[in-house]
Amino acid sequence: MEQVKKDGTIPLILDSGNLFFSQNPIPADIKPQMALKADVIAEAYKKIGIDALNIGELDLALGINYLLGKKKGIDLPFVSSNIIYADNEKTVFPPFIIREIKGLKIAIFGLIPVVSSAGTGDAKDIRILPPAETARKMVERLRKKADIVILLSNLGQGEDEKLAREIPGIDIIVGGRNRALLQTPVRVGDTLILQAQAQGKQIGRLDFNLTDRTFVNTITPMDDKVSKNEEIEGMLKRYKDALVALHSVKGKPAPQAVSPGAYIGEAACARCHQRQRDFWKGSRHARAYETLVKRNSHTDLECVGCHTTGFNLQGGFRLGMETPDIRNVQCEACHGPGREHKGRGDIRRVMEISVCRGCHDTAKDPGFNIASSINKVRCPK
Repeated sequence: MEQVKKDGTIPLILDSGNLFFSQNPIPADIKPQMALKADVIAEAYKKIGIDALNIGELDLALGINYLLGKKKGIDLPFVSSNIIYADNEKTVFPPFIIREIKGLKIAIFGLIPVVSSAGTGDAKDIRILPPAETARKMVERLRKKADIVILLSNLGQGEDEKLAREIPGIDIIVGGRNRALLQTPVRVGDTLILQAQAQGKQIGRLDFNLTDRTFVNTITPMDDKVSKNEEIEGMLKRYKDALVALHSVKGKPAPQAVSPGAYIGEAACARCHQRQRDFWKGSRHARAYETLVKRNSHTDLECVGCHTTGFNLQGGFRLGMETPDIRNVQCEACHGPGREHKGRGDIRRVMEISVCRGCHDTAKDPGFNIASSINKVRCPK
């Protein structure tokens, strides 16, 4: 964004929603961490200079008052056209935002799908209007006010295309929800539909000419080639330090039962499988936890599960453990708990891709290639 502004361009920075949380509802044990993370995201978006931010279904995981607090405290430009108060039917957030750039008036409105009360953080005082009906009213209203009408949609690509077919007058739909990566925008009538995947891993840029409706769409990966912003890096460091403080455990964790089906650690496997253990020691799996420690992410509950074995399961790794014998991605991460294994016990002997994909999925590891990676961790027979 800084580079774009240096080039003299005045960008309109938009987000379609589902920004703050990855699930709704949030399990109680991870809720304090997710609140800390959302606070950092809000602070970073304020620094970036977001122009309009739609409310998504996942954003409601801590309730509507959490978002209202962020709107008031950080002054984030939330927009939502179909979230209303149940008693007076007024919109909770501004139903639209109008920005003027180089003499052009650009109207932005936002839609969320209808969700149950459980999906709204159990807020009984709000309800969600039907998106299509709301969109029709908003377009009729905004076409009189602006040169360009943009919808920030949390409905999903299928619903976006349906809206574009049935409701003319929307110039651009910035979509989300199903997290597609649209290198080329989908055109439905005169409407362009955009998506740039999820988690900020890709940044989409649309240069749009209103006169002849031509455009150039660019997707830029947010990889190591993109220079870091020192201020935002400082925010991330403070977040990681806060996690260490949050999850610091005084005293030893309560002892675990050693019932059948429990994890026992690679040292126990090595009694009979020394050759396989020696091979594992030379693999990156054997240093998986160390990579978290180097990044100060060893107390991040969103990371620990894929860098340890049996996280929070019987005999598996838990935060606060003093012994390292179940850290890293050990034998049982691939073969399953080993307590019942006595030569022919209940373990997975043939590896399935689904086991690898539990951590190496498209979101966490989009470049993962099973064919080129499997021999790096496949133990000798």
